Amino acid sequence: MIGIDTNVLVRIVYDDLSAPEQCEKARSLVSSTYLPLLVNNIVLVETVWILGRYDLSKSEILEILEGIASNSVFKFENPISVRRALSALKEGNADFSDYLLVETNQGKGCDTTYTFDKKAARNYGFTLLEEEVV
Repeated sequence: MIGIDTNVLVRIVYDDLSAPEQCEKARSLVSSTYLPLLVNNIVLVETVWILGRYDLSKSEILEILEGIASNSVFKFENPISVRRALSALKEGNADFSDYLLVETNQGKGCDTTYTFDKKAARNYGFTLLEEEVV
């Protein structure tokens, strides 16, 4: 297995017109290697942020993420957490990073994840930490 960083993954999945040579090299890596490409949680979250900066819609980003998840060349740090986070993203109103965070925490045995983010706290797995409670 070999690891890839965010800029490589973005150039595999998105036609960056400012870096066509890098897109070609990144895509060549996918087609030429027999080893799986590790996409860790940080790379996934950064990829979503970058795709958002390209003004892609939530549904477009979700389509790209599902394409990565269904391609056997890519392996994830936490495959179950990634799939659950993608499912939550389809229906929810929080960010992908929030869903991946709570799924990763639950996979490690956390009963809940405390947050001050009221939007995230409306989702399963989060508990709003009221400032007076502390």
